Amino acid sequence: MDLSNDPQWRAEDKAARARMIDRRETLVAELIREIGRSVGLSIDDIEILKGTYAPQILFK
Repeated sequence: MDLSNDPQWRAEDKAARARMIDRRETLVAELIREIGRSVGLSIDDIEILKGTYAPQILFK
């Protein structure tokens, strides 16, 4: 949650905001990976970050 309160979100510098977005996406990927591990799935961070991962329940 520290990331959501980071003052760089309000920065005028577009590069700083882009770094924040990248960091957020990485943290979300890590969260999804850990949730997957807790239910016995192996999900690659790259699949998540590239948008190729989708929960299998959506396709059943």
